Amino acid sequence: MLKYKQLQNFNLINSLRNSHLALLIMSAMFLLCLGNDANAQITINKSVNVSTAYVGNTVTYTIQYSYLSTTDPFLLNASITDQVPTGLQNVAVSSALGTINFNPVTNMATISFGDLPAGTTGDVVITGVVATSAPPNSVLTNQATLSGTNGSATSNQVQTTVLASAGVSMYKLLMSPGMENQLSTLIQGESASYGFFIANGGNTPLSNACFSDALPNPDKLVVTSIGTGVWNNPGSLTTANIEYTTNLNGAWTPLSGSPFNVNVNSVVTPSLASGEYITQVRWCFNGDMPVGMGQGTPAPRINITAAADTPLGDKTNCINFVATGVNVLACVDFEVIETITTSVPGVNKYGSAYSLAIRAKYRFYLRDRK
Repeated sequence: MLKYKQLQNFNLINSLRNSHLALLIMSAMFLLCLGNDANAQITINKSVNVSTAYVGNTVTYTIQYSYLSTTDPFLLNASITDQVPTGLQNVAVSSALGTINFNPVTNMATISFGDLPAGTTGDVVITGVVATSAPPNSVLTNQATLSGTNGSATSNQVQTTVLASAGVSMYKLLMSPGMENQLSTLIQGESASYGFFIANGGNTPLSNACFSDALPNPDKLVVTSIGTGVWNNPGSLTTANIEYTTNLNGAWTPLSGSPFNVNVNSVVTPSLASGEYITQVRWCFNGDMPVGMGQGTPAPRINITAAADTPLGDKTNCINFVATGVNVLACVDFEVIETITTSVPGVNKYGSAYSLAIRAKYRFYLRDRK
């Protein structure tokens, strides 16, 4: 009888223990279901406008998010974080909701919402420009996360491949002889300089790089000297050959002293025969032109003097930059104008006569007369 009673008590205790364990398991499953529901109702998707891009192109990421939980009225302390690829610069972030913060040092974008109400949907747009520092064939990978105290979700991953970009920025100016001022006109009998401004703004070195200038009216706009210029960020490139052709010799002739150190400016007067004048000048680098290399101060230049009988009117002078896979042309337009000197008689305050010389610039235009 005692053994039977003890067995009943044992069964009761086991039954109570099993019931308590079942309750704990059910409670845990209930809480787990609540958490799963919260996570299941957080969605975030990402898209990108381009799968490939060159240096200087704009990449646009669009983030679409929503919080649609039916059990939790808020996603507590909610925020979107996005680690923007370091290959992008000039990053901009826009969102109709939340407070935007972008750290340009870490390239981390954060949109803070506080407590995000259930039923909220929205978009975030992030734009950036492919930087010169982005290596060719590198992949810009990006994704974003929407998270809060009671749940989180991470978007799909998007990628953009950076293409090799031989980007040359180049322009040419007609300058005063000291390169202080830009000119739009050149007076007969006066001097000026053609200034060259060139940089490798791409993301890949340029091989076999040369730039040349075929001079307009070379018998009247006469080359007097050539300034080799200096170059910033040349890397391991140390020298450049400078050559010219003339009306008497169409072959490229090295300028005296060539090759020239790219870190040292030299002004060289070509040695020419009587009646000989320069028709073309070119610079060729002895090695690859690295990314970021560009003209320094002083810039390379060709110094000219306009003969007194230089034909009046508009002139165009162009520079042609050629490298492997690159062929770029940049031109400058200017006008040759006439100077007339005349004397104007007068009397000073002491009664003495004088003659004042006035130098005037004239532009001549043809008009129909009826």
